[in-house]
Amino acid sequence: MRHHILFKIAALMIVLLFTASASAGRFYGGTWSTAYEDAAEEHIAFSVVRWRGTNAVGCGRSAKRWSKQLQRAGSVNYMRFTNGHAWARGWKQDRWDDSYVDSSDHAFVCTHGSPGRFFFNEKRDGAYKVTKVKARETRWGNVDVETVAIHACQVLNEQGRHKFTVANRKDGVHSIFGFHSNVRAFANVGQHFGYYQRAGYTNWMAWMLGTKKAEWSWFTGALLQFTGRGCNTWENTLYATSCDPCRRPVVYSTTWAL
Repeated sequence: MRHHILFKIAALMIVLLFTASASAGRFYGGTWSTAYEDAAEEHIAFSVVRWRGTNAVGCGRSAKRWSKQLQRAGSVNYMRFTNGHAWARGWKQDRWDDSYVDSSDHAFVCTHGSPGRFFFNEKRDGAYKVTKVKARETRWGNVDVETVAIHACQVLNEQGRHKFTVANRKDGVHSIFGFHSNVRAFANVGQHFGYYQRAGYTNWMAWMLGTKKAEWSWFTGALLQFTGRGCNTWENTLYATSCDPCRRPVVYSTTWAL
């Protein structure tokens, strides 16, 4: 019996240590809320720089500087996760997204991507493991998130835009931003995107202008806009949201040359 009790105590301590190491120092500024449509403006940023062989140099800077711009605009409740601490499950409906990405108002990720998915390099039990978020695993907007920006290659190509539309059109998200083409990880997309958001541009225009400013002209930006009658999300800015969530929206899928 004594050994059994000691074993249970040891197991509990391991769980507590693991939980602390996974989340310690990742939340900043006040109290993070998972309530639907809370008053506090919150944002969350993920970035993965370290990979085997092909580091995504600049991703950490892109996500951090986007966050800095939003802080200057008054969005002081935020989370930021990097490298091994950036976990795919925080973006998936069947895991933790209601407590992470979907409980924020604005989400940003910089990492590797491919059509309809993006990747993480998680650290678990001292080892790194590549994980991914597939479009069909997402249901953004059913808690709070209005905009999701994905700084990664080809996630929103034609195939990817279709997949993210099918998965998210009924859940309330207003905008999903990304790229149809390849993209440079070291381009400072986040800073320029955040700058235009802070300046009061509509969110979709901020993404368009920010990507044009940061990236090469032969790349192609992309977005999905979920809007509807009485819920004109095209006019949404960092400071003003027309409605939330947007129910039964019309989905606009578009690309543009940078």
